[in-house]
Amino acid sequence: MGPWEVLATWAQGWPDDGVSVVTVADHDRVLRCAKGARVLAERTWDDPGPFDVLVWPGGRGTRSRLGTRRCGRGSAGPRPARCS
Repeated sequence: MGPWEVLATWAQGWPDDGVSVVTVADHDRVLRCAKGARVLAERTWDDPGPFDVLVWPGGRGTRSRLGTRRCGRGSAGPRPARCS
């Protein structure tokens, strides 16, 4: 959860920068990470909201999922140049 922690620290520590950090998943159920942590995403890919940066998880178990996400379709906001 390192990148999320760093970006969330920025969002909370410097609110005037207008940064917000959210988690997005395929569904609104609890996700179990490879090492056992559980995460409940705030949004789904059906309505991820606008975003400028997408941080994709890495590590084992994620390689087979690359390229399967809709990556913000349906969102009215900006899209990353590439979603992989």
